[in-house]
Amino acid sequence: MDYISISTMYEVKILQNESIVYFEANGKYTVKHYLENGFLKNICSSKNIGLFQEHLPSQFLRVHTTYIINLKYISRMEKRHCNYEIFLLGTPRTIPLSKRRKKYVMDIIQSFS
Repeated sequence: MDYISISTMYEVKILQNESIVYFEANGKYTVKHYLENGFLKNICSSKNIGLFQEHLPSQFLRVHTTYIINLKYISRMEKRHCNYEIFLLGTPRTIPLSKRRKKYVMDIIQSFS
């Protein structure tokens, strides 16, 4: 599937997978951060992040309990204070890399590039 539909209280938004930069868990909700006309926007859904993870293609990777990223937007990774941070194109925010998922994520990223 090349797109994902997201239902909110006011609309059903159809997003192309290519436009989604990352997903962020926020309690029982999930915030999708996506690019539209060159601007980073977000939309909130009442579905938890695990439900999205089950249906996403392999270009998306769970890197932390709170985050799923689109591998195509990774610009670099840096070690900071014993932890790794992932920098994504299109956003000034960094995404933490879980210590538990570090080896798995590193292997996937190296095979993806």
